[in-house]
Amino acid sequence: MSFYLIFIRFSPFFIIILLLRMTTLEHLEKILLARQKSLKTSENQTSPSYVHKLYAKGVDGIAKKVAEEMAEFILASKKYELKSDTESQTDVIYEAADLLFHTMVLLQHQNISFQEVISELARREGASGLVEKANRGKI
Repeated sequence: MSFYLIFIRFSPFFIIILLLRMTTLEHLEKILLARQKSLKTSENQTSPSYVHKLYAKGVDGIAKKVAEEMAEFILASKKYELKSDTESQTDVIYEAADLLFHTMVLLQHQNISFQEVISELARREGASGLVEKANRGKI
């Protein structure tokens, strides 16, 4: 291993850089976890956030919201397929972000980290989708 790699791998400066480069999804997950914890400890009950309100609805309420966002995403995608304009494309992006956000809320509510989902996607990388699905069995 070269001196350069050793320096980068163990440098406190490099560690600080890594910590500062937290992705938006990681940051969002940390916020969701904090909101979940504060709901359990009765903090912020005087002015609950949107996320607090979702968590208070439980799995059924959050899942309903995910389904609503999925429907909006599908409709926006169909609209973009027909029009192919910038406004329709922006709508698809907006609805995809909403869907991802609400999916992350549901995952966090069930104590499943987004990293677990990313790890599952990584596990599937390079595998045939048809074979992987057949190996899972019916849900």
